Amino acid sequence: MIDLAAKHKVVSEATAAIAHQSKDARNLIHPGKVAREGASCTKASALTAMAGLYRVIQDVKAAIA
Repeated sequence: MIDLAAKHKVVSEATAAIAHQSKDARNLIHPGKVAREGASCTKASALTAMAGLYRVIQDVKAAIA
């Protein structure tokens, strides 16, 4: 969905890149991933996910205005 939104200019390429990082950060909250890879969700990764969400919202609002 991120790539499709960027392709159709609903979000910018920069926002798409941040959204991909947000998706990766979001995946850190899954217990299975923590067990398999030793990864964990930190405050920094949570804030990255939240920042990406806000960027997407901002771009979508601009696209439909």
